[in-house]
Amino acid sequence: MSDDTMDRLPLGDVFKEAWKAQAAQTQAIWKKAEELGVGRDLIELVYVRASQINGCAFCLDVHVREGLKAGLSTLKLSVTPAWREAGAVYDDVERAALAIAENATDPVAAHENTAEYDAARKVLGDDKTALLAWAAICINGWNRMHALSHTPVEGA
Repeated sequence: MSDDTMDRLPLGDVFKEAWKAQAAQTQAIWKKAEELGVGRDLIELVYVRASQINGCAFCLDVHVREGLKAGLSTLKLSVTPAWREAGAVYDDVERAALAIAENATDPVAAHENTAEYDAARKVLGDDKTALLAWAAICINGWNRMHALSHTPVEGA
């Protein structure tokens, strides 16, 4: 770091109330997923895809490991950026979840990909669509906070 550059501000440490609110949103998503019978693996798949798009190394480190613990295969995690081309690697529900993750992460795409979103909604139903959209919205917030804070990857 050069002398004219300040250390990154750890946003979660400085504004703890906002961090706690974000953490509460995460907990609400996990609780609703359990109520709806949505596995943690599907939530982690959404988290990983959004974090890939956003380039958040910290969140990718965390959620790839969590995805593996939740039962996602290395294959599913490794080809997630090319899920449309991955054929039978993903089932219809996983493809719908990935479409929701991408639409929630890229607002421009959300305006352009209405057919893909509508198709995903038909597969998932309204409750699961809303849950997975909120999961993507939430991880997008975490991605931005960690990117701005330059949170280091735990393995580094």
